[in-house]
Amino acid sequence: MKKTLYTTASLLFVIGIVIFSCKKKASAGVSPTYGNTKNPTTTGQTVTGNTTYTNPATENTSLLVGDQYVSKFCSLTNSLSIIVEDNSVQVTVQFGTTIASGGTFAVASVPNATNQACAVTILNAPNQPSNVSWYGKTGEVIVTVNTNGIKASLKDVVCTQKTFNFPTVLVTGIASCVQ
Repeated sequence: MKKTLYTTASLLFVIGIVIFSCKKKASAGVSPTYGNTKNPTTTGQTVTGNTTYTNPATENTSLLVGDQYVSKFCSLTNSLSIIVEDNSVQVTVQFGTTIASGGTFAVASVPNATNQACAVTILNAPNQPSNVSWYGKTGEVIVTVNTNGIKASLKDVVCTQKTFNFPTVLVTGIASCVQ
C-alpha cells in the first residue's frame, strides 16, 4: 500500500511540475502598426479581397480600315481569317470555317460557321493606350470573294475590351486579302 501511495504521489508531483513549468509562448507573428486612423497605411486605403482593375482607356474612338492596311498572312484558299496592319494597328477578322464564298456575317465573340458569325479583334486601336486588345461586340461583316481576293467590309463594328464595356472603338472600312 505504501508503495502504491508513493508511486501515485510521485506521478502526480511529476505531472504537476510539467504542467506548471510549461509557459505559454507569446505569438511571434507579424502584426501591423496602427496610427491614429486605425489603418495600417495612413496614406491610402487597405485593400483586402479582390483587386479593382482600372480601365486604361478613357474615351470612344473610331477606326477606318482602308487601303493603307496591308494584309498579313494572306491566303486565298483555306483561310480562316483576314489580318491587316497599318503601323502598329492590327485588325483581325476570324471566321468559323474557311472562306470559300461571300456572305453576311454577324459580329460575335466567337466565330461560328453555323450561325454565320465572325469575330473581330483590334490590337493597338488609334488614340487608345498601346497593347490593348479590343473585341467586336456588334456589327456586321460583308464578305466578297472573287479571283482577285477576299474583301471583308466592316459595317459599324463596335469593339470593347474583354473586361470593360466602355469606352468603345467603332470600326468601319474594308479589310482585304488581295493577290
